[in-house]
Amino acid sequence: MLRRDNKGSTEPPAPAEVDSVLLKAIVETAVDAILVIDEAGRVCMANPATERLFGYPMGELIGENLTLLMPEPYQSEHDGYLRRYLETGERKIIGSGREVSGRRRDGTRFPMYLSVAEAYYGERRFFTGIIHDLSEQKAIENSLRESEQHLRDVTEAASDWTWEMDQRFRLSFVSDRFYDLTGVAPEAVVGQTRWELAAEDRDALHWRRHREDLEHRRPFRDFVYSPRFGDAPGRRLYFKVSGKPVFDAAGEFRGYRGSGTDVTEHVRAKQALRESRHSLEIVMSNLPGMVYRCRNDPRWTMELVSDGCERLTGYRPAELVDGDGDGVSFAGLIHPGDRPAVWQDVQAAVSENRPFELTYRIRTRSGEEKWVWEHGQGVQGANSELSALEGLIVDITVRRQTESALQALAGSTALGDGEGFVARCIRDLAQTNGSKYAFVGVFADASRSSIRTLAVWAGQAFA
Repeated sequence: MLRRDNKGSTEPPAPAEVDSVLLKAIVETAVDAILVIDEAGRVCMANPATERLFGYPMGELIGENLTLLMPEPYQSEHDGYLRRYLETGERKIIGSGREVSGRRRDGTRFPMYLSVAEAYYGERRFFTGIIHDLSEQKAIENSLRESEQHLRDVTEAASDWTWEMDQRFRLSFVSDRFYDLTGVAPEAVVGQTRWELAAEDRDALHWRRHREDLEHRRPFRDFVYSPRFGDAPGRRLYFKVSGKPVFDAAGEFRGYRGSGTDVTEHVRAKQALRESRHSLEIVMSNLPGMVYRCRNDPRWTMELVSDGCERLTGYRPAELVDGDGDGVSFAGLIHPGDRPAVWQDVQAAVSENRPFELTYRIRTRSGEEKWVWEHGQGVQGANSELSALEGLIVDITVRRQTESALQALAGSTALGDGEGFVARCIRDLAQTNGSKYAFVGVFADASRSSIRTLAVWAGQAFA
């Protein structure tokens, strides 16, 4: 800025003028509110930012007590603070700054940061205040807190607790819900790694893979393990945890953050189911025939068969299960002459919601013809519609052969032949069944405590 003299020449302004003009420009263009009060607390000067912030025109503000801009309790306390400072020199805010609340002309309150300095002009003492509006900052902080709380609520609703680990994979935080579920205080596990808390072989494959994920800073999901604590002797807990690595703004690894869920009941249910299935498999493997579950379709598509399937049909269970397309279907094993009757009888029983019993012929893998007896029933699903058929199929070939032999004997031997008839029956039955020894007897008396032998066949002759 240059000043022109009476002769038309120019010269720089005095330093005091430069300072005054510069100071005025700074104050008037400042983003923050700047105001000056005297020892009585009256406003002596304020910049345009003060008008914008509080909503008071300059004419209404100058000369008013500063408490005009304060809500309670600051309004009632301010003059006492100022008077005490003038009398004793005891400082509350002068020479420093703090977060307080301001009041706009419309009565609304807002957060602000106030810093106060003391200044003298001649013998008069003034106080300068610089006010920074914290409304936007507080709104961001509140939004961030709400987002964090929302995330925490959602996370804990989807799981049971949240946790954090440091760079050395030691737990640095566990939410309070961990205690509610386990009875173990979070501080009892903070500072330890997950494997230090494990009650299982930490060299097992799933643990080695988990530690590899951590070492390589990879996210992981649904890692299940058993900790070494529980709420009762002999009771093991099972936890499922998921986590993601955390990096700072510079890309430095800071640890892991994630959630955990108590899956003890789920794991126990799976264990019980495995044990139940194992018991069922043992029972099924010892049954004399084939236990099955199949669809109610013309192919009798098998969904499950017991190991007795191979003894009955010559096919392994895997060959019959889901025998679609060119695979082996059980319907294909049924004798063509019996196939229509089998279908009709089963459909009639299913429509009447009753069990069914069938006798028919099948052809095995080797081409052998066998007679089988089947007992089954339709199984209804949750919607009361037929979902499958379940039952048992037993080989009765020997019984059918015996019945046929007896019928043949009955047709060729006079009933009055007495013991000779019985002897020939036992001989022919033994030869039919390929037995070396056989006998026929009757109970000797009503007590059934003894048997009277009628005939004994000893391979080549009667004994």
